[in-house]
Amino acid sequence: PKELEEVLASVGKGDVLFLDEVHAVPASVMEQLYHLLEQRPCPLTLVAATTYEDRLDPALLSRFGLHVGLGHQGPSALATLIEA
Repeated sequence: PKELEEVLASVGKGDVLFLDEVHAVPASVMEQLYHLLEQRPCPLTLVAATTYEDRLDPALLSRFGLHVGLGHQGPSALATLIEA
């Protein structure tokens, strides 16, 4: 969590932050992230991934403009998605 807090503190305009397994991010760090996401204009683009969507806080979900569920994908399907 300390490393993620440091990353969030150094976010600059136009940065892209990818959080894998976002359901496991501690609440204290999420509060810091919420603060960034509520700034206008928002200084970053957040891409988050999880294998446990049911564990995500509704407060986090409400801050995303786009929700994409991929389900389980094999290597060739992921390559196709990336190329698109």
